[in-house]
Amino acid sequence: MAKHEEDHENEDSYSGKEGDYRLCDCCGRNVPIRKISGVCQHPGCGEWICKDCAQMCKVCGRIFCPAHVEDIEGKNHCHKCKPKSEYCFIATAAYGTPFAQEIEVLRYWRDNFLQTFSLGRLFVNIYYKISPPIANFIEKRNWLRKSIRFILDPYVSFLDWYYKK
Repeated sequence: MAKHEEDHENEDSYSGKEGDYRLCDCCGRNVPIRKISGVCQHPGCGEWICKDCAQMCKVCGRIFCPAHVEDIEGKNHCHKCKPKSEYCFIATAAYGTPFAQEIEVLRYWRDNFLQTFSLGRLFVNIYYKISPPIANFIEKRNWLRKSIRFILDPYVSFLDWYYKK
């Protein structure tokens, strides 16, 4: 076990005597214990964070190291409290309504699979930037709407089956 892990394993909290110091795992500074906010609460992280480096989720109040908080519209949200978008632009254009069952399946896949890892979140962010004009193009062409549904339907059926088992 690494020295860093041993330090964290042997301590239950960040409280200590007034004169105690601890290294911040983010900035590497040796700071007084009273300036330590605590441990990053992102699953699997566990880094000790000083008050200068700590980021607090404004929704749930948990603290995170800067690597595990996303800045969304100027507000800090942790990975669990990030607002979920309801938009599935291309699928909505193809199915003609945002309330189609197929879109609910795609939203579930996005929220419970894609949003759980960094590459998936990157894909979703890029999708939201480029898909509105594509969706506008699709919704005005009936033949294209049918083609997109033809492409999406097998994938949606598989996801629906997969998540119900």
